[in-house]
Amino acid sequence: KKKLPDIEKYRNADVRQLILKDYSRSQVVDMQVLKQADVVMLLELLPGRFDAETVKKNVEFYEALNTHDSSLSLCAHAEAEAVIGEMDMAMKFFRQAMEIDLCEGYKDSAEGIHAASLGGILNCLLRGFAGMKTDGGTYRFTPHLPDHWQSMRFSFMDHGKKKTAVVSGSPFEERTAREGMEITCTKII
Repeated sequence: KKKLPDIEKYRNADVRQLILKDYSRSQVVDMQVLKQADVVMLLELLPGRFDAETVKKNVEFYEALNTHDSSLSLCAHAEAEAVIGEMDMAMKFFRQAMEIDLCEGYKDSAEGIHAASLGGILNCLLRGFAGMKTDGGTYRFTPHLPDHWQSMRFSFMDHGKKKTAVVSGSPFEERTAREGMEITCTKII
């Protein structure tokens, strides 16, 4: 295993995958430098299958190796950081993810938007910040809202029926959605 290069140089570069100008692909593989952390995405796609400590250790481990050269990386890390309660990091990644098609960072939006990244941003909002989970028509919310957010309100379709969720405060009771009713999570006093 080779010494890890200065990751910040590549994270803050004006061009994506700048590391490949300094190193070959095989050198990068040997250094264990990543453009996105697929393990972090897996942890978020399979919630409940890994305990909180395993998720936290993996998110922290892979973040240290990640250049975030993939447009999917920032939204996945934003969601994961919110789930583990690292709200400063979650907001940092969320803001960066929101800028992918709005700013000059990826310099390739002229060829089209990053649709998968937009889906990842939605996942971050719903599953990360709102803490929305579903299991066979039952919806549960364990929010991790940023301190400066008072609440989130969003609608979604469930088997052709519109449902609305209002999420505010922290910590929360978990409430279940019932057909046609608004879901409101209230702060436990």
